[in-house]
Amino acid sequence: MTLSEYVLKRNGIPLGSQGSLLQNLENSFGAESNVLFWKYWNPVWGFYLSKYIYLPLNRHLSKSISSIVTFGVSGVLHDLAIGLLGLGWQNFLMI
Repeated sequence: MTLSEYVLKRNGIPLGSQGSLLQNLENSFGAESNVLFWKYWNPVWGFYLSKYIYLPLNRHLSKSISSIVTFGVSGVLHDLAIGLLGLGWQNFLMI
């Protein structure tokens, strides 16, 4: 599955189409459960995490372990990006 196909499946609107971001936000924040929220939240990030982390791990580990490791990798990459941008919590807590 390509990135465009994945986003279309998740959002119902093709990647880059007018209204795609708005549809993504409406689906995410209007979700009735955490499962649905994460289904719609950031489909591009989800595509790459799934393709390069979760699915390869899932060939050798259980689904639950693969999910936990993928979540951890996502957190580490998120924190790395925030750290490189200098947007750590200390900047928000300064008075």
